[in-house]
Amino acid sequence: MYLIILVLFISFRNGLCLSFITKYKRIESLDNQICQAGNIMFDVKNIKSIGECSLLCSSRGECESISFKQSTLQCIGCDNQIINNSVMDIFDGSEFYKKERCPDADGFIQPEMTFRLKFYDGTFSQEDAQYVCGNALNGRLAVIDAEWKLKTISNMLMSCSGYTTSDHYWADGFCDTGSNLPVWKFTDGQDIPMTQTTLWKLNAPSGCNSHCLLLTDDGDMYRFNNNNCVALNKFICEY
Repeated sequence: MYLIILVLFISFRNGLCLSFITKYKRIESLDNQICQAGNIMFDVKNIKSIGECSLLCSSRGECESISFKQSTLQCIGCDNQIINNSVMDIFDGSEFYKKERCPDADGFIQPEMTFRLKFYDGTFSQEDAQYVCGNALNGRLAVIDAEWKLKTISNMLMSCSGYTTSDHYWADGFCDTGSNLPVWKFTDGQDIPMTQTTLWKLNAPSGCNSHCLLLTDDGDMYRFNNNNCVALNKFICEY
């Protein structure tokens, strides 16, 4: 069973009116996966329908799954992909849905209202990949400046058909060696968070000799790593 929500909003960027679509799939089997108490993003009552519940989730990029209890008009959002009703009584008698987020056949996807991506299969250096993003899409390499963005991209790369964890992807980011102390930055000048095992692989980055940011598989998810800027890799554009 699928539930499709269409959120229409006005984007003043380029003067366009954009459609934002999120698809939810009814979960028939929970497979013992859980939403811990700490992963609950919202718990709201007086929500009159599963459509209204999914709209709450769609408005937040971090939200990955929802439960809706008709008897209490209760909507719960989780930042994990699956909610399990065996964890807490509040989920008893609920329906469960998860977001289905995979790029289309051309690599395009819009995970959140202001976060539009295209995955490219061709391999380029980071500089050439940045040029392709700007020339083809009037965009840039994806700026992954929040943990939910990294998790969203990682979930797609690890679960969507046509992608393999042996592939690596350029994203926006480089090591600025122009100051006294090397600093990792996005091209807009903001510092890249340096949290290891959350954003970066353990013990990464390994100095600034290989000073461009790359997404690589780290077992449970994709994380930041550093790579030689002229290496040929696939890449992700944001536009």
